[in-house]
Amino acid sequence: MTTYRFRVKHDPDSTGLWRDVVVRGNRALTEFQRTVNDAMGLDRGHLWFIGAGEAYWNSEIKFQSPREFDESGEPTAFGVDETAYDAGETTVDEMVDRLDLDERDRVCYLYDYGDEWRFYLN
Repeated sequence: MTTYRFRVKHDPDSTGLWRDVVVRGNRALTEFQRTVNDAMGLDRGHLWFIGAGEAYWNSEIKFQSPREFDESGEPTAFGVDETAYDAGETTVDEMVDRLDLDERDRVCYLYDYGDEWRFYLN
């Protein structure tokens, strides 16, 4: 079983606010998100997504919170440049595979669409 260590860095202050989190590859992204939020001192009541690279809103692939994904349906392509998946039905291993992540690659995590808490995970 694969285990991953991600360094979570607050985007505006990546040297001042960061945490390391460890998660098993077979865990759903919703569990991973809860672990990240707990480590960063955030609540769990807002919409969120994990995206490819550092593009945030412009990410080509997004793993959306189940609540948001339920509004849009199945894995869908929003135009030619964006595909969304249900984070509740996607494991960390599947995210790593779909994004073809290597050890030093980054993904972005955006929490609370109003306040836009932005984090890099690598």
